[in-house]
Amino acid sequence: MTDDLLSARVIVVSAVKEDHDLFRQTASASTVPIEILEADGAAAACRWLGSAVDLVFLDAALASEEIGKVVAVARSSPTPPFTALMAELLDLAAPFPTDAWLPNPQTPQRPRGSWKVRSALGFRAMR
Repeated sequence: MTDDLLSARVIVVSAVKEDHDLFRQTASASTVPIEILEADGAAAACRWLGSAVDLVFLDAALASEEIGKVVAVARSSPTPPFTALMAELLDLAAPFPTDAWLPNPQTPQRPRGSWKVRSALGFRAMR
């Protein structure tokens, strides 16, 4: 065991307040300190990306231009955060702009635990 404190800074980019609330509730139940940074669009997310961030969750309901801008700024960071697109439905064979895709947490019929992660060799599903 180590005495080092592990923590995470997470940006939730969504115009839906309930998405922010859900991430805050989940973070508060974690044994690891998680700071949730709320952004309602690309401009706010890009301001947060000026500081150290570990994860960026983007709502697929945002305009594709906004998603593209946030991903580009994230990838140009000195230590790029992991990016994930939250979507209700996604063609899993089609490319997506982020490092991973996951079901939107607000979707009642979401497949539990399904992730699609971009890797150097292509894509793979994670459960």
